[in-house]
Amino acid sequence: MQDVQSVNRHSSKIGGTMLFRPNSTYISSRLVANALEHFWDYAYLGNHPLAQLACVENALASSSRATHLERGHALHYMLRRAIDATQVSCSRRLNSNEQLYYPILYNTYIEQLDNRLVAKAVCLSERSLYRYLTKALLVVTQLLDDWESAAQE
Repeated sequence: MQDVQSVNRHSSKIGGTMLFRPNSTYISSRLVANALEHFWDYAYLGNHPLAQLACVENALASSSRATHLERGHALHYMLRRAIDATQVSCSRRLNSNEQLYYPILYNTYIEQLDNRLVAKAVCLSERSLYRYLTKALLVVTQLLDDWESAAQE
């Protein structure tokens, strides 16, 4: 098996960025994007690798033997919480990048709008939309990683 640290060093594409912590699940932006693409499919999410995260386990209501649908619902909840966390307050002065993350993520994954419509809604070209979406996915990945760290402590 290939050493994860060497994989992380050699992963230069943002889409393959992995957050590494010893003795934990690896959270990559590619895994997060895949889970978000199936945001409304609890059966799929219940069998997704991110459903094994400790923070998802903590989001499960009670039983230790949760069904894959309950696990999928818990992952759905965590993904939605991460997307909502990207929403910035109107009173805060932030650069336009950060202000665009929430509407891009919301319209792309929750509303499941076509990328042309999302780009038009946030006044971007499709090419720029993909750049902002990549950055927004990294923010969601980092949030999940932060929550996973807290859940493992």
